Amino acid sequence: MNSAMRSNIYQCLNLKKNLNLRYFSSEQRFKAVKSLKNRVDEGRGCWGNMIESLITNISIEEKVSHSDVMYLMQACKSDIVDMFPKNQKRITQNAWNAVKQVEVVGPRD
Repeated sequence: MNSAMRSNIYQCLNLKKNLNLRYFSSEQRFKAVKSLKNRVDEGRGCWGNMIESLITNISIEEKVSHSDVMYLMQACKSDIVDMFPKNQKRITQNAWNAVKQVEVVGPRD
């Protein structure tokens, strides 16, 4: 594991520490992200754990696809079903901070 990857993991953990977020296994994160993408495509609100899972996935990676960033930002823009507006604002800021730390690759839509 190189130092950049280790730094991204520590940064991700720091984001979670500041938000008191739950920790999810990679399988749980995969299912949550898949569900988030389906909900965004359907125009439905997302749950906080779905957004947290995608933030974690993005924070761990050095490069992330443009579509993942778009799904994350669209999910934050829509209603986060299980959060009050103040918490929605905080998780959206964490999402933006995670995206700023990685290289976005792939074609823009």
